[in-house]
Amino acid sequence: MSNDIEQQVIRICERAKHELIALLLTLPATAEAPAPPIQEWMTAKQLAEYWQLLTNDNQPRTAGIMKWANRSADQFPLPHASLGDLLRFRREDVDRWAHEEAVRRNDSKMNRLRNETGAHPKNE
Repeated sequence: MSNDIEQQVIRICERAKHELIALLLTLPATAEAPAPPIQEWMTAKQLAEYWQLLTNDNQPRTAGIMKWANRSADQFPLPHASLGDLLRFRREDVDRWAHEEAVRRNDSKMNRLRNETGAHPKNE
C-alpha cells in the first residue's frame, strides 16, 4: 500500500512540476536589459540619456545640451570637442560643469532674493 501512495505522490509532483514550468514559460520576461556602459566621450544624445534629459516618450532631449554648448565664453558654455560637424562631450568635464552650473544658479537665486527682499548677509 505504501508503494501505491509513493507512486501517486511521485505522479502528482511530476505533473505539478510540468504545469509549473508551462506556467512560467507563459510569463513575460521581467529582467531588463543591462544598461550600456557609460562612455568617456558622448554624443549629445548619449549625454541626454546619461543625464536623463528625456521627453514624455522617453526620448533623449538634446536642445538644452546644444544651447548650453553654444553659450558664449563669458556665459560658461558646456565643455565639448568638435569632430568635424559633430560635438562630443567628455563625461568628466560635463559632470564637473553640471556641478559648477548648479552652484552658479544657486548663487544667482540667492543674490536675486537678497535684492528683492533687501536682505544682506550678516558679514556684509
